[in-house]
Amino acid sequence: MKRFQHTPCSGFTLVELSIVLVIIGLILGGVTLGRNLVRGAEIRSVISDAQRYQAAIVMFKDRYDAMPGDMPNATQYWGRADGGANLTQNCANPDTDVGTGTQTCNGNGDGLVASAPTWPLNNSEGFRFWQHLANAGFIEGKFTGVGHNAVAGNPTWNYVFFGENAPASKMQGGGYFVTYKTMAAGGIWTGSGIVVANALRFCGMTANTLPFDALLDPAEALSIDMKMDDGKPGSGNVWAFYSTPCTTTNVTTTANYASSDTRTCSLVFLLPPM
Repeated sequence: MKRFQHTPCSGFTLVELSIVLVIIGLILGGVTLGRNLVRGAEIRSVISDAQRYQAAIVMFKDRYDAMPGDMPNATQYWGRADGGANLTQNCANPDTDVGTGTQTCNGNGDGLVASAPTWPLNNSEGFRFWQHLANAGFIEGKFTGVGHNAVAGNPTWNYVFFGENAPASKMQGGGYFVTYKTMAAGGIWTGSGIVVANALRFCGMTANTLPFDALLDPAEALSIDMKMDDGKPGSGNVWAFYSTPCTTTNVTTTANYASSDTRTCSLVFLLPPM
C-alpha cells in the first residue's frame, strides 16, 4: 500500500510576499519623489525666469531709455520689418510685418506695452517686446514680433505662441507674455490697491490657444509669491491673475491663496515703471 506523499505548495510565502510589497513600495515612492523633484525644479525656474526678464528690462531701459516693445526708434537700431528705407519711421503694418533678421517695428513711446484697447487684435508692442529684448542681446532666442496667426497670414486674432513670439517656460505648456494690465479687469479683484501697470504673465495655453490657462496650484503660487514678494495674491509685485478659485476671496486686502491641489493659478509679475 502506497503512502500518501505531500507536495509542498509552489506559491509565495508570506515573507516573500512582504519583500515584493516592500520593493513595489520603494519603486512607487521613488517615482513620486522623482516627480516632486521635477516639479520643484519647474517652480524654481519660474522664479529665475521672472527675475531674469525683470533684470533684462532694467538693462534695456538703461541703454535705450525706453521700454522694449514700446521703443519709438527701434527701427533705427535694427531695421524696418517691412523693408522700408527710412528707419526713423514705423512699419506700414506693425501688427503683421515680419522681417528676415533683426528687423522690427517701433512702439509709440507712451511707456505702456500692448496698450491698444483691442487686444489681442492690435497688440504688436507685446510681441515686439520680446523681439527688442532679443535683438539687444538681453535674452536668448529669436522672436517674430507679431501674433502667431499674423505669421500664417490671418491677422484676425494675434495669438501668443510660446517659442515663436514669446518665450516658453521650463514648465511644460507654459510661457510668458507682457501686456499693460489692470488687475481689477483681469482678476475681478475688488478693494483698495488695484494696480494698473506693465506686467509679465506666467501661464499656459487654453484649448482655443489663448494664454490664460492656469498651471499652478495655490500652494505653488504661494511659494513663488513668498520667495519674490509678500505672499499675498492681491497686493505687492506678484499677483494671482484670476482671484477665486485660486484665492479665498477677490478682495485685495483679505485674500489668501486657497487650500487646494487643483491647478487654478496663473501669476502676474508687475514690471518696473518707465
